[in-house]
Order: sequence, then structure tokens, then C-alpha cells
Amino acid sequence: MQLDIFNDSGDVMLRNDVLSALQRYDAAGARRALQALANEYPDDVPQVYFGSIVNALEGRSTVPFDRHEAALQARQALSHEVQPAVTHVFPRQSGATWLAPLWAELAGRAAALPFRADHADAHAAPLFLLAARWAEASDATSRIASWRRIPAPLCWMTEGTLPARWPGRGLAIAGGAWLAFSIPV
Repeated sequence: MQLDIFNDSGDVMLRNDVLSALQRYDAAGARRALQALANEYPDDVPQVYFGSIVNALEGRSTVPFDRHEAALQARQALSHEVQPAVTHVFPRQSGATWLAPLWAELAGRAAALPFRADHADAHAAPLFLLAARWAEASDATSRIASWRRIPAPLCWMTEGTLPARWPGRGLAIAGGAWLAFSIPV
């Protein structure tokens, strides 16, 4: 029996439809394509991953967080549910690139939250770092009073400042920059 590329590749075409909509951040189109895939191939394994990603797109918001706990919950959902699914669906670097706008949205929503050491991951700075938005991370960190004396913001400033000031120069500058930032003022 010979493989018929047109008859035996319907699942691939339907998966590509879902991927195409995801690449455009088109939640409605991705949901329609995913439903078509589910109707034709109900046991298709990638549906689980696609579903998590489509749900994340459908749940996007720009409403600012009013509590640190809400920001942490959103970060955890993106980190523990969506990011692993994206890793399965997109090649490694393109997955990180695809996630960057979602991280940036979370950072924007968390921008008004003050820094709290017990909820440091809810601050905008580490979320901007996840979005590879170095300048915004550095700016958010610099607004924290005495950031040089607090370990988390000091680390964020180092992570955010190095790529922004010296893109592509790697660890050659990092050692000297870290030393400069770690001297108490």
C-alpha cells in the first residue's frame, strides 16, 4: 500500500492551520482550527498542547493587577501551563520569541504593583526580563527604593542592564558589571 500525501496528511494540514493562527496570535482562528482538528482526529496528541495555548490567548487581558497574588497566579499559569505547551509546539527559540508579548503584557499589568520582597516574582521587572525587554526591566527596577541593597532587584538590574548596554558581548563584560553593581553604596 502506497502513502497518499493528500489522503494521509489531513492531520498535518489541520495542525498547520492551528499553528498558523497561533503565530498570528489569532485566538478565534486558533480555536476554530483546533476544533476542526478535534473533529477529524479526536485522539491527536498535540491537541492537549494547542488547547493550553489557545486558552491563554483567549484569556489575554490588559487590566492592571490590583493584588500581588493575582500577578503571581497569572505568572504561574503562563510559566507552568502555557510555556511547556509552547515548548512542544514551537521550536526552542521561536517559542521564547512567541511567549515574549505575553510576558510583556503580564509585566504591564503588574507595573503599578509596589515591590514586596515576599512577592518579588509579581513585580514588573522580572516579567519584563522574561519578555527580553531589558530597558523596561531596568527602568522598573530603578524605581524600587534602595534596589542596590535588595538581592532580587540587584539581580534584575544586572540581568536587564547588561543586554541593554552591551548586546551580544556576553560574559566578558558581565563579571565586571556584576562587581560594580554589587559594591554597597
